[in-house]
Amino acid sequence: MEDPQRGEWYRRFAAWLEQTRPYLEQHNFKEGLAGYPHIVNRSVPWTPWERMEKPLSQARLALVSSCGAYVEGEHEPFDAHNYLGDPTHRTLSWNTDRSRLRIAHEHYDHAAAEQDLNCVLPLDRLQEMRAEGMVGELVEPVYTMSGYALDAWAVRERTAQPIAYRLAEAGAEAALLVPI
Repeated sequence: MEDPQRGEWYRRFAAWLEQTRPYLEQHNFKEGLAGYPHIVNRSVPWTPWERMEKPLSQARLALVSSCGAYVEGEHEPFDAHNYLGDPTHRTLSWNTDRSRLRIAHEHYDHAAAEQDLNCVLPLDRLQEMRAEGMVGELVEPVYTMSGYALDAWAVRERTAQPIAYRLAEAGAEAALLVPI
């Protein structure tokens, strides 16, 4: 059974896209993203860290970043050139060889990430925090996606929901979301 909000959102999205497509195709995102039909979360629970059932130092922590990181030679890069974006995700290990990590995301300045990838994908910092007892066990795998994906419903269905289910199955009790 289709969610009635889905059909309504796609109607709004199609109307918006018809008007804004020329701007997006020219990568004029200031004009192109004006009036974007955002999805409003009315059903997914949110728990601030202050109300977690156990301290973060004892919680199984997952990492999800929208920095567009992928493992060269193992993953296809995100489709960074598509004016609609890329709603897919990639998985990597906490022990991934950092020299193989690349970014396929054209919608932010990579200067800081090129100096220290931990700015957008804090693998090393969280492992240090784990070693110091500041966070509990780190849940495998780490998830990455491109933060630029205009089909919000596809992101919800093909990325966010599958990641949430898999993290729950892996026993994650908290997740650090790094939005880019």
